[in-house]
Amino acid sequence: MRELTLNDIARVIRFGIAETLNNGGCTVVPEECRTADIPQGYLYGIHSLLQIPVDQCHDSRLVLSYAALVYRDRDQLECGDRYVGFWLDTDTGTVHIDVVEYSASLVDAIAEAVDNGELAIWDCGQNCGIRLSDISPIRPNDQSKNGKGIRTVNGVQPWSVGDHYPLIVSSRGQGSSGEWYIWNGSTGQILQRYAFGNSLQWCADVTEDDARRRAYRDANRIAALLRTGSEVE
Repeated sequence: MRELTLNDIARVIRFGIAETLNNGGCTVVPEECRTADIPQGYLYGIHSLLQIPVDQCHDSRLVLSYAALVYRDRDQLECGDRYVGFWLDTDTGTVHIDVVEYSASLVDAIAEAVDNGELAIWDCGQNCGIRLSDISPIRPNDQSKNGKGIRTVNGVQPWSVGDHYPLIVSSRGQGSSGEWYIWNGSTGQILQRYAFGNSLQWCADVTEDDARRRAYRDANRIAALLRTGSEVE
């Protein structure tokens, strides 16, 4: 990677803010000032660069000042395969700008985000953020149908637990083909898929039992990371 100049950083900030205000977030290759082409997997923040109130994003003078602040941390971007991640927190009206790295694993991305004190990770396949608080544990005094912190649902919408939903593990398919998956009950977003079956669109070498075990294993690991304190079998 070549050394980044102040003008490079300023272009990245302007480009990333514009994309984020239109689409809710983006990932930028800093030396080329373009969105990263990452069809699947997850991005997690390793170093916070800036948090900009939305009402300041259109002020070109402020944006240049922000670029100067990021320029001081350019060594974080000139080390390995790193990107500049932009994410709009609609709850606070803030654009978060971080140095981000890639992981093919949902669990590993969440683990890194938790360790780094991040609020969210980015789902490249669905081009949207996954807010960690959306998949955090239900309150201790809430009870799920099976009395555990993660509930299972087979092809139906989750039932409400207070004002919050936990992680959901579910399955769908026809005959010997289908998938198990982990999804976010508060948004309806599928977080990770585990395909099985014997047709071209599925993974022929993965059985349904293998897919189910992987889904439950990863759901339990996420639950532990987010401190639900419960496991499913």
